[in-house]
Amino acid sequence: MSERRRRRGKGGGGKGRRTGKGFMDAALDAYVRHLALEKWREVLDRQEALGESLPEAAQASGHFAGCGPYQDIWERWWRDEVVAVQETPDTSLFGCIEAAVQGALKEEIGTRKERGDAPLEDGLAYKMFIDRAMGRLFAEEAGSLEEL
Repeated sequence: MSERRRRRGKGGGGKGRRTGKGFMDAALDAYVRHLALEKWREVLDRQEALGESLPEAAQASGHFAGCGPYQDIWERWWRDEVVAVQETPDTSLFGCIEAAVQGALKEEIGTRKERGDAPLEDGLAYKMFIDRAMGRLFAEEAGSLEEL
């Protein structure tokens, strides 16, 4: 086989890899949104069920025991992005929570790399999120195929 033919046979020079990376970026963004929605609901539930003010509910919701060795990272981001700004008028609670989750997750990923820990993608919570999302996607696609 000639050199020219071998090069051409590689399938577009790694295009599939870029597509896979795009999927992982989109999946991570969706995971951030999912985690932010969970915490947002937690804050609102505390307000409704316990009659706490928004700053009280935000403060009380800032515990991340399930984050293991990264708990301090998550709690710091929560304090800085959510608790600290709830006294400021016209702040979006969800926007603050999403910024905290995104920052904490990004820092956790970096810390995992530095420590040589398993990547986030290998974690059970992330895998379960992806599994549920893929299940919904496949169910939607199966429904649209039945319509044909």
